[in-house]
Amino acid sequence: MDLMDCHGEQVPPSFNLSILIPEVRSYFESVHAQGYWGSASFNPQMFYDVKSNPLSVVLQAKAGMGVHIIRNGHSFIKEALRKNLDDQYVLASEESAHYYMNFPYDLNDLSKGFASTENTLFFALLTARMYSHYPEKYERAMELQDSIYRRREWPCHFFDDKHIEPVVSEVEGIFANRGLTVFKEMEDGSSLDATLMRKGLPLKIDETSDLEGSWLQVAQRISRSEEGIARWEVASSTKEGLDEAVGLILAVTDRYVERGEAEYV
Repeated sequence: MDLMDCHGEQVPPSFNLSILIPEVRSYFESVHAQGYWGSASFNPQMFYDVKSNPLSVVLQAKAGMGVHIIRNGHSFIKEALRKNLDDQYVLASEESAHYYMNFPYDLNDLSKGFASTENTLFFALLTARMYSHYPEKYERAMELQDSIYRRREWPCHFFDDKHIEPVVSEVEGIFANRGLTVFKEMEDGSSLDATLMRKGLPLKIDETSDLEGSWLQVAQRISRSEEGIARWEVASSTKEGLDEAVGLILAVTDRYVERGEAEYV
């Protein structure tokens, strides 16, 4: 479900979800009140995409969710929600505009359990409802999005898979040498199946995270659903930081394109 504003600019899913969270949280608070999680206090959790704007993640946390980074992949995310439901993991999104939730099989009988799945109609209707009631929240979300500098995810197709690992390793080394912290694992120690590189940002973001200073985030991954494709996305608090980071990546991939070993698609 891709959401555009009146100017044709995408409202990133992570920002949209931050606005939807109070409604989702309210529902699961009723689930908790019915004793589904026993004597545990109500403490809902969610997963966010490795490419999410850090500002949106802070908003999600401030809306009342514990926020946790997760790797891409529809099946992986749904399985993570399913197996972590007992720990109150209930919600997730990807920046590719996919939304996930633990939906009850029966609203009137929670003992039948929950299905971890996508439901475009549910999220579309909830988005329409929230936008009609709180258009100012969407305006604020776009202001925040526009307050940072971002190059949306772009792909490079390598004609021989043997080039992909050396490329991503070289890019990782460049940013590590420039002081960025490299993350390759989720909080539980399992593989992120991507490389997240940050400067001025922690791996664990919560409602207290201060993003007023200078920061840079670079996400790179090898696509598992496309042959020979690597992808990058960059976000920065400054235009100079964005331009420099994108330039460093292109300086690597351009060599392969110029030699006829790859192409931008």
